[in-house]
Amino acid sequence: MSYQRYQEAVAYTESFIRGPSDAPRSREEQEAAWQARLPSMARLLARMGDPHLRYPTVHVGGTSGKGSTSAIMAAILRAAGYRTGLHTSPYLQTAAEKVCINGSPIPPQDFVALVDWARPWLESTGGEHLNYVQVWTALTLAYFAQRQVDAAVVEVSLGGRYDYTNVITPAVTAITSVDFDHTTVLGNTLEEIAWHKAGIVKPGVPVVTGVQPPEALAVVAAECQIRGAPLYRLGQEAGYTLKRLDLCGAVFDWRGFGRCYLDLELGLLGEHQVRNASLAVGMAEVLRGQGWRITEDAIRQGLREASIPGRLEVMQQQPLVILDGAHNPEKGRTLRRALEQLFPGRPLALVLGIGAAKESPEIIRTLAPGAKLVVCTAASVTGKPAILPQELLEQARSLGVPTTAHADPHAALDLALAAATDDAVVCVTGSLFLVGQLRERWYPSQGILDAATQQGAPPAGG
Repeated sequence: MSYQRYQEAVAYTESFIRGPSDAPRSREEQEAAWQARLPSMARLLARMGDPHLRYPTVHVGGTSGKGSTSAIMAAILRAAGYRTGLHTSPYLQTAAEKVCINGSPIPPQDFVALVDWARPWLESTGGEHLNYVQVWTALTLAYFAQRQVDAAVVEVSLGGRYDYTNVITPAVTAITSVDFDHTTVLGNTLEEIAWHKAGIVKPGVPVVTGVQPPEALAVVAAECQIRGAPLYRLGQEAGYTLKRLDLCGAVFDWRGFGRCYLDLELGLLGEHQVRNASLAVGMAEVLRGQGWRITEDAIRQGLREASIPGRLEVMQQQPLVILDGAHNPEKGRTLRRALEQLFPGRPLALVLGIGAAKESPEIIRTLAPGAKLVVCTAASVTGKPAILPQELLEQARSLGVPTTAHADPHAALDLALAAATDDAVVCVTGSLFLVGQLRERWYPSQGILDAATQQGAPPAGG
């Protein structure tokens, strides 16, 4: 097919990106905007024939780890023989990555057909203004129905309670963590943020959680009690014991739900991924209790095969280049710990870009100390402004860290590579959009689309 048609379809979805003038200007306006989201989403899906009601779902929210947990859960379901849809947000390189079936992005020709099919429903709104995330969520849920998935793993986009994905009634819910992120819209305290995250709890639907701060966990537990939703907490009703952690991944034991799995192998890097994997195993056990065909072999295979681009992803050696989207303080702490565990004593250079809505001072205070060089830059993404490289440079320099800046991300990476010795670690981090732009050097998005095109649409059903 002509990739021009695919780009035109993507541009059509981007036409729903709403500018700053649409942002609520007061707490009352913000609350009204929140309250309007789910009814608007329900009306849109109703015009499309309520596709989200045609297959069972798994819902994953939280501040950090929800994308990884979703991907691991989807890998387990695939290994169990289920035709599995996966919705993630945001994408790294090409919009097609937001919609995957059995691990493969939507083929460009399918996306064009999907957008053509949906246009009447997206444009017959009676004057109601749709936005980009809403449109993409509806397209994804509709595509899963068209391709007759057996199940879909749906990652929350933002918050939870008023997120557009919260129209689904899942078989199991996960809330991975609660920490500070998107504070301008979710609140400035952990209790406020937890209230948004806990909004995905549904009546009677089991919840698996890794939330740790007591004040945040109390909010989640209270929501579960109100909804009559069983709550399974990592570290209490379920848990793991780490046995090995290295550049090949991890080995761990897992226990919970009356079961114990020994020597589970995970191919993802970092102890935090063991936590995410443990949450996914917990969800799998909940589904098994509901009669899903998920064997121990499927769990083991799914953990071995799970892959998540842009999360502690090794791109090359000498110097070692790692991509990791540590775009909030919690993710920054997680990345720092992983670098110390996996690469002790090796010189570190950072290529850093941070979105304008993020808590850049804390991220920099976490990651920059001890680095041999920080190169500040900014990703260029429609509707997603970034902090200016010069502003990041000043924040890093105030910590006494050698710092430079370049507006072009690829030139910034070149500066870091030129300064790195063979034993150095060059880490591209901060904005996931920056990670996606620089991942192009090793995995061009055109190649991702070509592979999806050649694969074609996976057969429906079966």
